[in-house]
Amino acid sequence: MEATKSTLATLNALLQQKCGGALSLSFGKFTRMVQQTAVSAYSISEPQGSVPQYLLCLMYANRCISSIELRIAPATRSVEISSKTHPNYEGRRYNLLLRAAAILIASQITVPSRTHTMRTRSQTSSRVPRKKYVLRLVSRAINPVSTLVLVKYFNAVNKEFDTYLQNNGISKADLTLEQVRAFDDARWDAVSDEDIENNSDFGEPLLLTVNFNDRETISRVKQVYLNTLDRIMCP
Repeated sequence: MEATKSTLATLNALLQQKCGGALSLSFGKFTRMVQQTAVSAYSISEPQGSVPQYLLCLMYANRCISSIELRIAPATRSVEISSKTHPNYEGRRYNLLLRAAAILIASQITVPSRTHTMRTRSQTSSRVPRKKYVLRLVSRAINPVSTLVLVKYFNAVNKEFDTYLQNNGISKADLTLEQVRAFDDARWDAVSDEDIENNSDFGEPLLLTVNFNDRETISRVKQVYLNTLDRIMCP
């Protein structure tokens, strides 16, 4: 967890400088984090599914006013996130800031893996775990706004959507909500009723992936954090 602590400290220093120490980031195991008072978290308001492993909180006056839950899937080395902001603090760009922070922190999380033999100078050997980092964020965008945020700000990829962008000469940096809606509208226009009945993906959210090993992606996420930091409203 040393890498995540270092990343958290760097992001926190920038945030506290922006808002004079009024806001701060807190990250830890979900079960511990939700023991705090006044925590705004998705799993608390919508208690369904598995409990996330981690929670990233935006703290104000000892309250978690906005948060990102992280669910790690070790088998695929991926993470899914859910977000929640207290209604009193919506519209201040806190969610976008936390999404950027969550991606940067998640890219430093390690998952369990098989051990390997390491020999020391004395030729004695010991079994130590290999470090394997979370490789990607996967998200099922349920609406055009979610797709816009993930693609425009975090360089998310989806083969079908990327083909649409390329064919229409649209860059991700200039993507608009209207263009995403046009993609959604055209997605099934040419599909017959019979094909729809035989297609299990019909009506499913768009599966998007943010690749942590892509330097351009991580560079963009860092820039999103900085740009959003300039635009958030401090309490």
